[in-house]
Amino acid sequence: MHNECPLTRVWCGAHQLDFVMEHIMDTIVKERFFTVMTGFITHLTRHLNLIADMKTTCPCVVNCWLSTEKVIKWFKIHWPQLLAHVESKQQPSTPPCLWWVSLLTMHHFTSKTAITFRTIQGLMTLLDQLQAALVGLVASLMEDVGVVGPFIAETIANLDASSHVINGRYVVPLSSIREFVSGLVSWVDSIVDEADEGQRSELFKDITSIYVTAYNRISELSAYSNENNNLLADPSSFPPVLPHELVKLSATKFTRKMRRYNYRLEQRYSNEHIDITIDEHKQLLHAYRIEQVLKQSIDALSNQSAFKDGWSLLGRRFPNLMELCGVIATLFPRTSTVESDFSILRWEKDAFRKSLSDFGLEGML
Repeated sequence: MHNECPLTRVWCGAHQLDFVMEHIMDTIVKERFFTVMTGFITHLTRHLNLIADMKTTCPCVVNCWLSTEKVIKWFKIHWPQLLAHVESKQQPSTPPCLWWVSLLTMHHFTSKTAITFRTIQGLMTLLDQLQAALVGLVASLMEDVGVVGPFIAETIANLDASSHVINGRYVVPLSSIREFVSGLVSWVDSIVDEADEGQRSELFKDITSIYVTAYNRISELSAYSNENNNLLADPSSFPPVLPHELVKLSATKFTRKMRRYNYRLEQRYSNEHIDITIDEHKQLLHAYRIEQVLKQSIDALSNQSAFKDGWSLLGRRFPNLMELCGVIATLFPRTSTVESDFSILRWEKDAFRKSLSDFGLEGML
């Protein structure tokens, strides 16, 4: 393989994010939150009068964090009726008061993550858009509870433990967590204030652990790696594929990028075709300079713009350049569609077999 024409490997960002969320659910959330929730769901299924009054039943929980997110959302929507039921039925299977605070925290956390997860699953998502979505999620999670770090051990040792929650090399001010919790719903402060100091401390530690773990692991995710399967040191080396990116690239730099991938381009295009594509890029640069309306339209594009929307501004003016960007230079950012096409369960559990039990599904694998 030619060293001047390196390979780029792509690992579905949604797949990686799914691994992170499953890890958080299994190692941090499971004991204190998930076990209580499943016990409470079992309790609710036995109260038929409550189901009749609510006119709804709790969604099923399967071994998937997205299904857990749907269940948490259901609890969040119906919390007034459920809380009234808990107060009237003080049984071992009903959750303690602070569990509802954990529920609200998990609703906030999983909803935000699920939005990013579904966004990067889009069939038209470009690779840099996928990476930007993950970076945005990390920044948002960091802002939620005010995660600060990483710090060296000496700095951690000098911090006031009474006013900070420490998790490894990261720190969250206690005031930031309290402010975050207070903003979940209007009645949450009364529940937190009534809890004893030990219970509050455990709650704040759990919240910190969830967010720090998510911040740590998601910030390390990368959809692309080099031919040795190591993280790509310079993702900006990817060819630009949208018009607002191409106009920032001089004719010389564009030609150098074409030359870098010349070995692969020659497998599909003739040298004449490659030269025509280079000329079209020069024409695009010239049009961008002299056509004010076109310039304004291109400048309005961003990394969130879809490929189709970006190139529709140019019509059919640069067909070879558009083909290069859409066929050769664009990397497919996800594998989940391909994986689902070969899913045994997807074929067996079709629209007419939704009521199959877990035991029946296990028998098919």
